[in-house]
Amino acid sequence: FCIPYFRIAKYWWNKLPTHKKHNYKRMLKRHQQVVYIIALFGTGAGIYYIYNHIESVPLTGRTRLMMLSHEHLQELGKMLYDEQIQANGEHLLPTTSSQYHRVKSVVSRLIKNNGDIPQINTLHWEINIIDSNEVNAFVLPDGQIFVYKGMLSTLGNDDALAFLLGHEMAHALLSHAAEQLSFFNIFDLLAAVSLGLVWALMPTDVVAAVTHWFHNSIASICLHRPYSRKLEVEADLIGSNLATKACYDVRAATYFWEMLANKDPSNAELEWLSTHPSHQKRADLIKERMTEVEYYTHLLEYKVQKQRIYK
Repeated sequence: FCIPYFRIAKYWWNKLPTHKKHNYKRMLKRHQQVVYIIALFGTGAGIYYIYNHIESVPLTGRTRLMMLSHEHLQELGKMLYDEQIQANGEHLLPTTSSQYHRVKSVVSRLIKNNGDIPQINTLHWEINIIDSNEVNAFVLPDGQIFVYKGMLSTLGNDDALAFLLGHEMAHALLSHAAEQLSFFNIFDLLAAVSLGLVWALMPTDVVAAVTHWFHNSIASICLHRPYSRKLEVEADLIGSNLATKACYDVRAATYFWEMLANKDPSNAELEWLSTHPSHQKRADLIKERMTEVEYYTHLLEYKVQKQRIYK
């Protein structure tokens, strides 16, 4: 939004006579202390604002910037839900369908066995099954769960489904959508100023346009997409924890990702261009912590058996 103003300023400056340009430069030099004070005040205000919107991520303790309130997040969820209903409302399966009951059974078990997590009880979880062969699933910020029938057909058992749902529910529990909006909004604000200066200072619009494109490409590859991949890995971690606490075997998740990796080998080669880690990398990350997960699973199974004995 800054670019048009900088271009207007550039056009205005280029039209000025030379003596007027010198006058403005001398005036700016005389009041440079005022300019520095304004710049310092603006920078300080920005730092103070960011500092007051830093928080720890629930369940992981990671530090992040969060600019959206819970109310704004719920409004965002409702808006996204309305968009999904408008696009897929006619393709939703009834609550009497076997696919709906399968997902509901897994979701209920995940919620019941993770009741110690405060966030899981504050969201209103609802299930929506889309009658489509697309292999996809997602959860909106307000807890609306969308699963495509094609995904259910791909997942061979409920253990893999539990991991997938745990992963998507983790995005909502950790408010990843709001975090991305917060982070990218701050970045876009800073980028708008720098890009505005590019359009104002570059000799021609062609050079400015090329620089603008190069900036956006570098930002996407080196910042936006790696940040999204980091959140996906975090959701995998928390999702596997949710599934494990519900006594699901998350080893099924590795089989699922490896199956997708075998179907699409190019996925690993293009990871740096993707917002998600490669299928094989996600399988490997789950394997790395499998010892911890298996220990946790056996511990839970022992507790369940002990409760049965004493009953």
